[in-house]
Parts: sequence; structure tokens; C-alpha cells
Amino acid sequence: MIRRILNRLFPGSKQSIPAAPPAPEQAAFQQASARGPSLPMAQGAAFSDAALQETLAAHTLWLESGGKNGAPADLSGAALRSAHLFMARLQNTRLRGADLRSGQLQWADLRGADLSGANLAGADLFQSNLAGANLKDANLENAALMSADLQGANLAGADLRGADLRGTDLRRADFQGADLTDCLLDDTILDGATGMAMREAPSAEAVRATIAANRRWLESGAEEGARADLTGANLEGMALEGAQLRRALLMGARLREAGLEGAILQGAEAARADFSGANLKGAMMLGGDFENANFEGALLEGATLRAAKLKGANLEGARLCGADLRGAHLEEANLKGADFTGADTARAHFAGADTAGAKGLTPESG
Repeated sequence: MIRRILNRLFPGSKQSIPAAPPAPEQAAFQQASARGPSLPMAQGAAFSDAALQETLAAHTLWLESGGKNGAPADLSGAALRSAHLFMARLQNTRLRGADLRSGQLQWADLRGADLSGANLAGADLFQSNLAGANLKDANLENAALMSADLQGANLAGADLRGADLRGTDLRRADFQGADLTDCLLDDTILDGATGMAMREAPSAEAVRATIAANRRWLESGAEEGARADLTGANLEGMALEGAQLRRALLMGARLREAGLEGAILQGAEAARADFSGANLKGAMMLGGDFENANFEGALLEGATLRAAKLKGANLEGARLCGADLRGAHLEEANLKGADFTGADTARAHFAGADTAGAKGLTPESG
């Protein structure tokens, strides 16, 4: 049955599908026990199939005996490129700096494993269990992690460019400094995940997953999901109409010519973000922090900017017809050529703002 499942999941594969390893015989257990504590592999050392199976048998015995017999596997720096580790029991294994490029690790149990600095580029980790694993600075470029369990995993500084994380459980995972460019994040669970600031152009799937997690975070009172962190992200030209980005972190984000009509940006932190040429018609931006942001040529007709912080913002040539700017802070803002026709600017603050050529501002404004 396993073979049929894999043939459906990986059609056309030229590699044979390894059978699950048989239960170790008593003689193998005795041999593994006699070996004593394992020693780390020399950097780049290659494993023969026999040596690898012996190491794994000793590790299995160590796990099953609660550490009384066998020996924990230390495969640090090992050359395991294209290794067949299907359904392997690798809990708490040391694989620091190991070469696992194109490795076959479907359904592998890697809970608590140390894979820091390991090269897993192109590896297949379908439905593998990596809960609590250390993947700090690991290379997971183009890795297949569909439906994997990465709860509480450390992915700080990891290279996840082009990785397939669809359906993956990423609750409480740490992504500080990780590169998530072009990774697939459809149907992922991101509750409590941290550091997902995508500074390069993220995929639409990644952004949708981040927005969905933000919605859950808001609706659950921060008990589920995760606050959207798109700090510095390149979202240029992206279609984000109606997106729920309330209280999102968008500092320094690039949103030039993005479609944000009807988007919810209430309480968002978007200082220094670039919204030039963006469509923000009817957007809810109540109380948001947009200080020093760039809205040059942006469409803000009917937008709600009540009590928004726009100090030092560039709104040159922006269209704010019918916008609600009551109590907004526009001190030192560039408002040259902006159109405020029909906008409500009651109690708005314009001290030091450049209003040359601006339309629709009454003498009482500011």
C-alpha cells in the first residue's frame, strides 16, 4: 500500500522506493550495544549503506531502551547526498552540517534533531516530523516539505527559497532572518510563528497565508494565528484588495502600485512604507502609523484616515477626494498637488506641511 501511495505522490520517479527497514535482530542489537558511544563523522565523510544501517540500528536500540543500550547517531558533517531515509527513526540525531541534498526523507521522524547548517536542498521531506528540530542556517532551497510537522522548529537564518511548505504545521516555528522567497505556503498553520518578515518578493501564497494567520490572530485575541509581519517585504503590484491587515507590521514595505482597495489597515505600523501609485480607495486606515511613508500619486478616495499618523509623509499628487482625515497628523507632510476635494479635515494637523497646489483644503485646515 505504501508503494502505491508513493507512486501516486511521486509519479515518474526513476529511483526505487525503499522498503521500511525490518526490525533489528537480536544479533544486530548486541553488535550495536558493543560499539559504545558514537563519534561524530569527519566533515564530508561518506557513509556506506552498511555503515549507515548499522548506525541507524544502534540509534533505534538507543531510543527503544531509553538510552541504556545502543548509541545515539551522530552524523554531523556526513555525506548523505540522495540517501534513502524513508520512514527513518532519527529522533534527536545530530546531523549538523550534513550533506542531505536530494535526500529521500519521506515520513522520517526527525523530532528534536540537530540539522543546523545542514544542506537539504531538493530533499523530499513529505510528511516528515521535524517538531522541535534545529534547522538554524540550514539550506532548504527547493525542498519538499508538504504536510510536514515543524511545530516549534528553529528555522532562523534558513534558506527556504522555492521550498514547498503547503499544508505544513509551522506553529511556534522561528523564522528570524529566514529567506522565504518564492516558497509555497498554501494551507499552512502559522499560529505563533515568529520572524516571517519577507524582505524579498514573497509568493502570493505566502502573503495569503500571512494574512489568514493575521485574521485568526485578531479574531482569537492573539491566542491563535500570528500577527502579520511584512516588514520590508516587496509587495510591489500585488493584488491585496480587501486584505485584513489590521495591526500588521509593514515598516519599510514596498507596496508600489499595489491593489489595496477596501483593505483593512487600521492600526497598521507602516512607517517609511512605499505606497506610491497604489490603489487605496475606500481603505480603512484608522489610527495607522504611516509616518514618512510615500503615497505619491496614490488613490485614496473615500479612505478612512481618521487620527492616522502621516507626519513627514509624501502625498504629492495623491487623490484624497472624500477621504476622512479628521484628527489626522499631517505635520511636515508633502501635500503638493494633492486633491482633498470633499475630504473631511476637521481637527487635522497641517503644521509645516507643504500645501502648494493642493486642492480642496479650506482656510480652516490645520
